[in-house]
Amino acid sequence: MYSTQKPQAHPWSCSDGCYRVASEQKDCIRTVRHAFTNVLFVIEDEGHAILKFGNLNYSGGGIPPSSGLVGPTLFSDCQMKLRGDADGQWRVTHHSVYL
Repeated sequence: MYSTQKPQAHPWSCSDGCYRVASEQKDCIRTVRHAFTNVLFVIEDEGHAILKFGNLNYSGGGIPPSSGLVGPTLFSDCQMKLRGDADGQWRVTHHSVYL
């Protein structure tokens, strides 16, 4: 359940954010959805690749599925370095986000 009391500040807590969601958002819940755009997959060699994409975030108050999400509230450029494993799967070795 959600508390309407302001949490104590801890280095690992969300500080004011949790209190604001509980007190200001519909149903005390904030819904966030993501859309990925401009996906580019570049194979560098047999065992290495780079995945680049844009990440759009839309958000709004209420229990999902939520209509009327506002956005995009955030856009970030993302890049993942990938390694090809012996089982044929690509594994993420590094992930960078640029706001």
